[in-house]
Amino acid sequence: MPHKDLEKRKRCNKEWAIKNTNKIKQYKREWYYRNKEKELAKAKQREKNMEERKKAREYSRKWYYSNKERAQANHRKWKQENKDKVKEYNRKYAKVYIQENKLLIKGKKKAKRDECKENNPITLRKYTLKKYGISIEEYGLMYSKQNGFCAICHKPEINKRSITNALCIDHDHQTNKIRGLLCNKCNKALGLFGDNVSILKEAIKYLEGF
Repeated sequence: MPHKDLEKRKRCNKEWAIKNTNKIKQYKREWYYRNKEKELAKAKQREKNMEERKKAREYSRKWYYSNKERAQANHRKWKQENKDKVKEYNRKYAKVYIQENKLLIKGKKKAKRDECKENNPITLRKYTLKKYGISIEEYGLMYSKQNGFCAICHKPEINKRSITNALCIDHDHQTNKIRGLLCNKCNKALGLFGDNVSILKEAIKYLEGF
């Protein structure tokens, strides 16, 4: 049966331990000398177990690399036969892993996106344009009509590495009609203002007042 006030008990134990540090040290020392042989035997057994585990791991590794295809086939077969177990395991540990490695996962995703942008610009552009229902040729015509400049600030889209990037497609969020091509900053700014003309006018008045 648990203690009625567990926190109080913990606090009392902690306070007692602080007050009786020397007593605890003395008790531990005496206990060790009384059980020295047992402890040394345990330590030797632990070392022996570690050596055995190391040998077993080494053997497993060698076997795996010499029978890689067979091992992978067995693993795939086991996963097919135990789908429920696999799902349960993934559900149980995926959440924990994500919580503990949020920044690592975020960094990996960003690195993957950057690599994809650099290595597959045409594929990425096709995927992006598909959302807006236009082809690469139509995008190219719009881009050349604007001379590669943003329709608002009249500047090209240049990234941190001084490379000219493609412009963003600006569209009406209610009708989905494409309005033009904007740089990333201008596109974000319109989005943050909610495409509201009256708020934009008020912002201009505010800036003109200084």
